[in-house]
Amino acid sequence: MAIGKRPKIVDDDAAFQKFVERAPGAAPKEPDRPKEVNQPEQPKKKPRKGKQPITITIAPELLRKVDSAADAQGMSRAAYIAMALSYAVHHGIFK
Repeated sequence: MAIGKRPKIVDDDAAFQKFVERAPGAAPKEPDRPKEVNQPEQPKKKPRKGKQPITITIAPELLRKVDSAADAQGMSRAAYIAMALSYAVHHGIFK
């Protein structure tokens, strides 16, 4: 493989933008549309349906026990915790 010439460095932003827009995978640029004043803000994300991810904090020893119990049942940690919470809620464990 031969070493080619070093490419020219172009300081022209318009030329650079034109080059990028001609790229095979470049999406066509849509013109900016002004926002209507009386139009309400649209939600950025649709509400999730189904399961929701959460973050919890658990003591290391309890987590080891949960992992061991989940492994013994052939379940993931998340499935085991979800099952335990479902059981506790449906049976009124903490009333």
